[in-house]
Formats: sequence, C-alpha cells, structure tokens
Amino acid sequence: MPPRKAPSTKAPPQIHLSEEKKVQLENELNWCIQQLELGLSRKDADAYQIKETKRVLTTLQSNSVADVQKRQLMKVIFGDYRKLMKDDKKQREEEENKKKAKEEKAQTESTTLEATSETVQLEDSTTN
Repeated sequence: MPPRKAPSTKAPPQIHLSEEKKVQLENELNWCIQQLELGLSRKDADAYQIKETKRVLTTLQSNSVADVQKRQLMKVIFGDYRKLMKDDKKQREEEENKKKAKEEKAQTESTTLEATSETVQLEDSTTN
C-alpha cells in the first residue's frame, strides 16, 4: 500500500484584485449588508429568519472569509445582486429627479407669484 499524503496545511490561494475590483466588491458587500439589515428591521421577521440573517451578516463582514465565498453567499441570498443593485440605484435616481423637479416647480411658482405680486403693487401705485 502506498504511503498516504499528509493533508495540506497551506491556506487557499488568495486572488489579488485590482483597486477597481476591490472597490466594486466593497460596494457590493455594503449594498448586500444594508439590504440584510433592512430585512432585520422588519417587524414580521420570525426567529429563524433573524438567526439566518445574522449568520449571513457575520460571514459577509468577516475578514477571514474569502471574497469568493462572500460572492457565492451573496448570489445564493440575493440571486443576481448586481442587477438588483443597478435597479435600486436607478430607482433612487428617479426619486431624486422627481424630488428636484418638484422643488424646481415650487420655486418657479413662488417666483411667479412674487412677480405677479410686484406687478399688482406697481399697477396699484400707478393708478393712485
């Protein structure tokens, strides 16, 4: 019988990411963590959901867990999380644009009312 090989004690190879990829991963992790924390704040979450969510949060926030495992976990939990992030960003931008448009409209109406008020005052002063 051939001798058995000793189990390897080497750590798994680390993949070195570019700065751009590191930033992207951080953004993805932050988004997923934020979504999970929002889920914890729901009042209708049961004890099992809370326990599992906290377990996932711990894993995603851990420095000892490989990035590949974190990505895999995010995919299991959220599915296509990158698409969800884009949709979320698009929705927030639309809401901001609506808010800005509403503020601009209110400002325009306010300016119009002031101009109308000044015109009426001028007309009143010229008729006197």
